[in-house]
Amino acid sequence: MHKQFLAMLALGLVLGFQFGCGGSSGGSTPPPSGSTGTVALYGGDVPACGITSLNMTFTGITLTPSTGGTPVSILSSGQSLTVDFASLMDSNAPLALASVAAGTYSQLNLTLSGAQLTYWNSTTSAPTTLTATLPSLSIALSLSPTVTVASTTPTALALDLNMLSSILVDTSSQVTGSVNPQFTLTQTAVGDNGFASIEDLRGVVSSVTTSSTQSAYTGSLVLAPATGPNLTVYVSSSTTYAGVTSLSGLTSGTFVQIAGTIDSKGNLLASAVQAEEAENASNGQAAFRGVVTSVTRSSGSATQFKLLVQEEIPDVHTLVPLQSVVTFTIASSSTTFGIASQAQSRNADFPNYIFSFGAEQVGVGQLLVVHGQVPTSGSSPVTGQARAIYFGEQPILGTLQTGGTTPLVVNGANSKIGGFGLTPCSGIYPTVFTAITGADTTFTGLTDLNSLRTAGTPLLLLKGVFLYQQSPGTVNSVTWVPPTSLQFVTGVHQLQ
Repeated sequence: MHKQFLAMLALGLVLGFQFGCGGSSGGSTPPPSGSTGTVALYGGDVPACGITSLNMTFTGITLTPSTGGTPVSILSSGQSLTVDFASLMDSNAPLALASVAAGTYSQLNLTLSGAQLTYWNSTTSAPTTLTATLPSLSIALSLSPTVTVASTTPTALALDLNMLSSILVDTSSQVTGSVNPQFTLTQTAVGDNGFASIEDLRGVVSSVTTSSTQSAYTGSLVLAPATGPNLTVYVSSSTTYAGVTSLSGLTSGTFVQIAGTIDSKGNLLASAVQAEEAENASNGQAAFRGVVTSVTRSSGSATQFKLLVQEEIPDVHTLVPLQSVVTFTIASSSTTFGIASQAQSRNADFPNYIFSFGAEQVGVGQLLVVHGQVPTSGSSPVTGQARAIYFGEQPILGTLQTGGTTPLVVNGANSKIGGFGLTPCSGIYPTVFTAITGADTTFTGLTDLNSLRTAGTPLLLLKGVFLYQQSPGTVNSVTWVPPTSLQFVTGVHQLQ
């Protein structure tokens, strides 16, 4: 089982419980009757090529006591949970903690209301979205050994979806639209493999409190994410800010991106808060996160681009349905550009290249946050105005290019420094692009660039900032000829 790219799955009931090591397995002394304990349910995926989105909606998640009896719910009555498993590649995003009756449990039960699949194959020039066919809306997963939820120690469960084996294809390797979810459920320690870290929690600020009765915190904010209930995020004297100088600079309706962790008190604690633009759904203003599918240019600068919308905050689904394409116009006099502060800090190897952003760097395949304004009435297709555009890190699946015009380059002084050509396995990207690595690039499943020489063509997951370049250049011994797309890579993960 691959346990990479884990994010918390269950949407929140409570965010105020102790959060520490995993609970004990079956066979321990039962906890006192009537007590409660904390359960954290994490989700992850084994990614699949060409899949842009796999949204699965859960209407029920319960745990069955090992002694029988009525299952206890992790989702409150009437609450549903939609998870895009395709978006969980190489990111950690906490969504909930749940309080359940203490006891020993032997089974996790999932109830689905449906699934939606968006994919991009080699025979189409645009993504295809369809309602997936599921063999059953009920899934029972055994816990072996059984899991004991205690009132003194939180319990963490990891739920992995193997997308490679879940999404069915025909004899020509084309997606059929049938999805047979293949989940693996295991108990894990909270904090194991970085499960408790937060990399890209996003939402709009609902309210701000600039003081705290607890000495560990200096205040908090209430965040409204794309889906699910509001979350309370605490800040401390160590929290850093971008876009504002302090917590008091945040106002209601401002879109923020947050990095941090789950602390020992079981609270969401921000290590970094980036404030971007103010949103107002009633005026058609929202943050649209998605992938660029085409670009119109004038004298090298992008003047318009089409965005496949995968997330929007706040919710303006009635104006722009998810997985639909919006044409955004860039105004040279008013559209601003930026980079997510966490992406900037992790890309310190490449400051002369990726810290300059503008309409010239917008290109096909980029994952952007577009602060846009769309009409509050009208028909499809929707055209909007880009008020601000933020670049960030994005994961891309592909294989090492063999031959061609982008050879593998390894810096003699440091075998992590150099680059190579990647052939992406999704038609949403250019046919081949250049990946550039640095001294701080992490390698998982292989040692360094030299490992790629004999690795053949396994599936690779790259993570980094993806930019369109129109000027020639050389960095880390890698030279490119424009126009081309480059990814400044912070992580290389060999999956197969």
